[in-house]
Amino acid sequence: MKRKDHSGFTLIELLIVFAVIAVLTALLFPEFAQTRETARHATCLSNLHQIALASELYSQDYDETFLWSPPGEGAPGEVASARIGRQTGHQRPCADHPRVPWGVLLKPYLKNCTVLRCPSFPVDLSAASSLDPGNMSGMGYGLNAVLLGDDCQPRTATSLRHSPSEVALIGDSAAPRSGIWVERSPAAPWPRGWGAAVTLQELTQWPGELPVSLKLTWGWQTSQTLAPGWEPDLHGGGSNFAFADGHARFLRPAAKVIRLAPSSFDSLSLGTPADDRAGSFPDALLE
Repeated sequence: MKRKDHSGFTLIELLIVFAVIAVLTALLFPEFAQTRETARHATCLSNLHQIALASELYSQDYDETFLWSPPGEGAPGEVASARIGRQTGHQRPCADHPRVPWGVLLKPYLKNCTVLRCPSFPVDLSAASSLDPGNMSGMGYGLNAVLLGDDCQPRTATSLRHSPSEVALIGDSAAPRSGIWVERSPAAPWPRGWGAAVTLQELTQWPGELPVSLKLTWGWQTSQTLAPGWEPDLHGGGSNFAFADGHARFLRPAAKVIRLAPSSFDSLSLGTPADDRAGSFPDALLE
């Protein structure tokens, strides 16, 4: 009688195979995650490049005037003018605020509105069937609060104090509008820190009377209460920005991080001192 040989694996051999697979998975999983984030980073940079080009096309259609998206959509110009007059003692003629946010203004110049959302921004938008350019909260991009969010009137390219290649229009941000970080020389009368430390009267003298030594850059703060899950090194060490000349660039935040006391954000300081840290992107100017 012939003996039948049965081919197969023993239990020990199967366990060894499973162990090898588990080890390989543990070794390769971080690489897979890094590869995914590299892809998201590239997508985000491409998004902001398209946004920068769309902004440039918008400006060309409106006589070199930048898109304008101040807070409080639809406010009449006289209301803004009266508010500035009460706060500064100086009356300024203001234009009526646009009734829609900046995403809607750029929509005719974009092929797809998905570029208005950063794929790495830590907000669950899976339930949304489509992007709403009319609501920029939670999209992961914010606009230049000084240049594009001026409370009184839109700004033109000729009003810039710096080269368009240095002025950021839109970038990775936890809020629809950027923070303002002030840098100064020792001789300048402005403090170093957040724009809240600069009086509105000083800022509303914009743009002609600001000292050359003053620099307003893209500010960030990491309070997890105000911006859950967001960090300035969103893309593995930095963030992406769209600039006024139509290019997009990856920038790293300033090496020095300032820890803030609860009063530093006034009414916005909802986090604990341990959570609140602030800094800036020195290469992303706001004007």
